[in-house]
Amino acid sequence: MLRGDVKEGDEGWVEDLNVDEMIAHIKRGQTYDGGVAESSQHESHAGYAYCAIGALSLLDRPLDSTSPHPPEEALKRGVPDREGLLHFLASRSFAYLAKEEEEDEVEENFLESKAGELDLGHIGFNGRWNKKADTCYCWWVGGTLAMLGNSTIINVIPSRRYLLDITQHRIGGFSKSVGGPPDMYHSYLGLAALATMGDGDLKKFDGSLV
Repeated sequence: MLRGDVKEGDEGWVEDLNVDEMIAHIKRGQTYDGGVAESSQHESHAGYAYCAIGALSLLDRPLDSTSPHPPEEALKRGVPDREGLLHFLASRSFAYLAKEEEEDEVEENFLESKAGELDLGHIGFNGRWNKKADTCYCWWVGGTLAMLGNSTIINVIPSRRYLLDITQHRIGGFSKSVGGPPDMYHSYLGLAALATMGDGDLKKFDGSLV
C-alpha cells in the first residue's frame, strides 16, 4: 500500500501494512453512542470519526483510475454500527443562538437542540457532546458524512449561513468561532466544508484526502 506500483512478488516488495489488523483496530474504536474514539472506552469525537472513515474509505479505493471501484468492504468491516455513527454525527449539529453563546464564558455549551424540528437561521457543529460550535467541526462532520454517502443529513442552507455569517471574518478567512481572529487552519476547513456542501463558487472536493 505504501510502496506505489511495487506489487507482490516484485523485487523490493514487503508487506508494510497489515490491513486486517488496521480495520480491526478502527472497529474497536467505535463507542456506545455510535461515535469513534481512540478506544471504545474513551469519549467519542467527530475528529476521530473522520480519521477512521477516511482511512477505511482509502482502503476501499482502486489502485489506479482504470480499475473498477471495489465495494465498501473496509467500511462495512470497520464500522460495526453504521446507523449509530450516523446518529452521532447528526447530533453534532445544533441551533446557533448568538446571544446565549456570547454570554457563555465557559467551554461547555448546553444550547443543543434537535435541528430538524426548527426553522433555523444558523446551524453550527461541535465535535463532542456539550461543546461550543466550531468552524472545523462543520468539516469533520460534513466530510465524514460525505465519505459515508450521507451528506443529505446536513441541513445545508443554515449550515452554510453559519460559516459565512458567523465565523467568516471581515478581513478574510474563517475563525474558530464567533469574534475570534481568522487563521489558516479554520479557513482551510471552512472552505472544505463549503465545498462538500456543494458551494457553487468552489471546485469539487475529495474529502478523504484532507
